[in-house]
Amino acid sequence: MKKWLYTVLLLSLFSSAVEADPFVGFKVTPLNTGNSTNGPENISVNIGYALDSWLADLSLVTEFSRSVSMGKTIQGDELSLNADSMYVLWKTTRSMYVSARLGMVHKEWVIAGNSDNSFDLYSGVSIGQVIGRTRLQIEYVSLGSDVNYFGIGLEFDF
Repeated sequence: MKKWLYTVLLLSLFSSAVEADPFVGFKVTPLNTGNSTNGPENISVNIGYALDSWLADLSLVTEFSRSVSMGKTIQGDELSLNADSMYVLWKTTRSMYVSARLGMVHKEWVIAGNSDNSFDLYSGVSIGQVIGRTRLQIEYVSLGSDVNYFGIGLEFDF
């Protein structure tokens, strides 16, 4: 965990030398989980800063994801997942772009009214299209070894 905090601090120091462009995003994500027959559906909100620099197009992003419909475990119990994550996103600079992301996620599983918390690796890739000050993207994300999803998202620059 300390290495992750040092990385964020280093990127924050580097970001002071470049122009930061804030953005906000929304996405819908039907989750695939290892312990369910029907995964929950989540809505996510992300807030980030694009650090367009001579080094690369990087962004620091915080994302909050909440279940809006319950899933079912293999045993038939109700299942939901709340996930809060922080990650670094790299993307190409074309109007049609590809991106990759890596960071940490805090997951709160709620199964039959009981909750369980864990930290895990957040990783993903996406392909998207820039339309004015908006980005539309399709992404694949892994929240550790037990959750993944394909999602559709929109991001808006301020």
